[in-house]
Amino acid sequence: MTKTPSSIAQNGFLRSLLIASVVIIALMRLIMVFRFEVNWDEFLNLSMIYDHQRGDLRELLQTGFIHLFRWLPYVSENEVDQIIAARLMMFFVVTMTTWFIFDTTRRLASVNAALFAVLAYWSFSFTLRHGLSLRTDPLALCCLMGAMWLTVSAVQFPKRIVLAGVLIGLAGFFTIKAIFYLPCLLMLAAVQLISQRSLRYFLVAATVAAITSLAVFGGLIWLHSLTFVDYASPLNFIERTTDVTLSGEKFGIFKHYSTRAFVENLVWIIPLSAGVITALHQLSQSSHRVLGFTTLALALPLATPLIYNQFYPYFFPFVLASAAVVSGNGFAHISRTTRPVIISALVLLTLLTGALSFIRSMHQTLDRQLLTLTVIHETFAPGAPYIDARTMVSSFPKHGPFMSTWGMTDYRAKNEPIMQDIVNQHSPRFVLKSGWQLDLEGLTPEQSQNKPIGLLGEDLATLRENYLPFWGPIYIPGKTLHPSSRSVSIIVDGTYRVNGGSVRFNGTNIVNYGETVDLLAGHHEIEILSGHSVSLIQDLPVPAKSPPSAPLFGRF
Repeated sequence: MTKTPSSIAQNGFLRSLLIASVVIIALMRLIMVFRFEVNWDEFLNLSMIYDHQRGDLRELLQTGFIHLFRWLPYVSENEVDQIIAARLMMFFVVTMTTWFIFDTTRRLASVNAALFAVLAYWSFSFTLRHGLSLRTDPLALCCLMGAMWLTVSAVQFPKRIVLAGVLIGLAGFFTIKAIFYLPCLLMLAAVQLISQRSLRYFLVAATVAAITSLAVFGGLIWLHSLTFVDYASPLNFIERTTDVTLSGEKFGIFKHYSTRAFVENLVWIIPLSAGVITALHQLSQSSHRVLGFTTLALALPLATPLIYNQFYPYFFPFVLASAAVVSGNGFAHISRTTRPVIISALVLLTLLTGALSFIRSMHQTLDRQLLTLTVIHETFAPGAPYIDARTMVSSFPKHGPFMSTWGMTDYRAKNEPIMQDIVNQHSPRFVLKSGWQLDLEGLTPEQSQNKPIGLLGEDLATLRENYLPFWGPIYIPGKTLHPSSRSVSIIVDGTYRVNGGSVRFNGTNIVNYGETVDLLAGHHEIEILSGHSVSLIQDLPVPAKSPPSAPLFGRF
């Protein structure tokens, strides 16, 4: 069909609108790198880099990314600054992923459809918030989308097949969750190779790619293991994680967050549904059957919730990348059958989805995290042991469980108090209230015991006994001394200040309200000279900065 001047002008306007929308959403994402709150998984992944340098890291799987980020500790003393630097690197990684989404869609549909696929992916609320995080998923996704791009290539050369195998093996090295893309890649390869060559060629190509990916995966894991002082069995890791992620309640987490995703990204339903419906229709058309099967293969990762139950918001960008291509194909169909003004409205609504998510996210910034870590580094010596819920001070050695739902479920299943041993053996210099489990002022041992993922009551009681409020979310070594107290156990050597009364230490030294005393770790005899309780707290300079009023972490 010959294009009229009017249709050419309309296509040019749509192209310009799409390009402008992609640029705008890209700028929003870049701002998010510097401003959006750091998620606790990012702190956990950063801590693995330090644990590996100290020789404390034990897990081989899911930790290969550390070699790409060994330079982060040299960026800044503050962990938030380090994570911002990591996010900038992820921005370039995700840009490469975006190129694969764009060019795959362009091959299957058109340039405008490819631009829309990029816009749809980047505007999705969870992609905007978590797509650039310091996690293994973006690295693996880039490799997988690269393998997909090679598989959809019009001509399959042997070198492309081997390179696809290399990328799949590299993705598995970054995260074993790469396995969720294998059905998609296998179906794509089958459709492309059988239609172009033969079933025999497909079987040979699939075997070569499989051998290559396994060799790359095994070789990288072996090289990775050479950098460890000691490491745990990868098989035990797989057994432990699959028991949690592939069993039990299948849809609870997904149901919760998919409802929110549905509400925040209603416009996504239109092009995605159009893409799937068009693909199903193409199956009945011999000239378009390959395209139909290809599109449906790209939608397969959307079925991941059927087998994987840890479907938190940060996992949505991982499974939606190939679905963005499906949305692009749907957009191409809508463009052929709908008036230009409606197409333009769809583009603007998609951009608006991202803009609204951006505005909401700007109310959840990293300022309070940056401030808290600045205070910690100004107050405590490098390498000070500490206790927190989220491994937030990644450069310091943390003690105690990572207090996610998964971590606390394992901790409660053992039903063994651990904090007294941690206090006695490691003398943590502070406790950071980075999760509600460590609210030493507002949570009683009984309340904590009764919460399914709270600390055991005995563990919370141990922390309340040995730490007192210092600044905002920070607690430091201290004791509340009652009139009947006859001895006190000090966990950290240092200078302590008496507040609220007078105390005689070890039978001779009387310390009055506001005065200080040097105490060694261990037991000391005391006599309360006031008729009421007094506090004994480590004498540290109180930061001049006002502490944050909001919790250190908001919602996903």
